[in-house]
Parts: sequence; C-alpha cells; structure tokens
Amino acid sequence: MKPLLITALAVPILALAAGQIDSPQRPVPPGRQKQLARMRMMRIAGLADALGLDDGTALHLNDVMRQFDDRRVALEVENVELAKTIKRASDGDPAALGNTDQSLQRIWDNRTEIQQLNRAMFEAVGRELSPQQRAKMLIFFATFQAEQQEMNHRAQERARQEALKTAVERAAGNAQK
Repeated sequence: MKPLLITALAVPILALAAGQIDSPQRPVPPGRQKQLARMRMMRIAGLADALGLDDGTALHLNDVMRQFDDRRVALEVENVELAKTIKRASDGDPAALGNTDQSLQRIWDNRTEIQQLNRAMFEAVGRELSPQQRAKMLIFFATFQAEQQEMNHRAQERARQEALKTAVERAAGNAQK
C-alpha cells in the first residue's frame, strides 16, 4: 500500500519538476466539456470508418488521443480568457491595457504548444498504424478539423439568432407594459 501511495504522490511532483505542468489548469466550462465529449465520439467514429478499424483498436486509439485532448483543451480555455483580456484592452480598460503584450505572447505560446501536441498525438497514434492508414488519418484530421470549425460557426450563429430573438421578444413584452 505504501509504494502505491508514494507513487501517487510522486508522479505529480515529478511532472512538475520535469516542466510538464507549467500552470494550474483552468476548469473546463460545462458547455465546453459537452462539446469535447461530442467531438471525441465523432472523431473516433469517423477515424474508425476512414481507417477500417475494429472496435477494440478504435477505443485504444481514442484512449491515446484523450491524453493529448486534456492538455489541448486547457490551453484553448486559457486562450479564450486571454482573448477576453485583449478585447477589454481594445475597449480601453486600463486594467487590461497593461496585460496586452503578455496576453498576446501567451496566446502565441499556447498556439505553438497546441500545434506540438497535435503532432505528438499524430505520431503516437500513427505508431500503431500502417503507412497507408497514417496517410488516411492525416487526410481525415484535415477534413475533420474543417468540419468541426464549420459546425462551431453554425452553432455560434444559431446562438446569436436565439439571443436576438429573445431580446426582441423581451423588448416587445416591455413595450406592451
């Protein structure tokens, strides 16, 4: 029991010492968690179909990719917060103006790290695939990313339309009173 406890405590400390944990991760918003779960299901189903994988192999590859997802999502959440700081600075918020350069640099650093994580994930998953499957996987990820961006764009547009509709209905309700 003691070796397990020591290992459980030592791993995070060693990861911190190795620089793998460089900042506390921001909690992922519930809406983003739901979106991530949906993306993972669509990704593994599409990848299994594109590569002709059996269920066991597909689930194994999903586990490999999940390790990279968690770190990538933390960086994306941080970038959203940094972008809000930059937006506030562009609106003239004095508190945000002093953090503009630092926020912008951190966004660039995060984007570089996300790109490195994507490459590492591709290499980790690709080790278990044939050259033809790796080529198919590259094509799948290129089209999958574009499809995801399009879906996100449509979802944002629907949310804007709903917000506008709600505002109009409220205004009409207030005008009647």
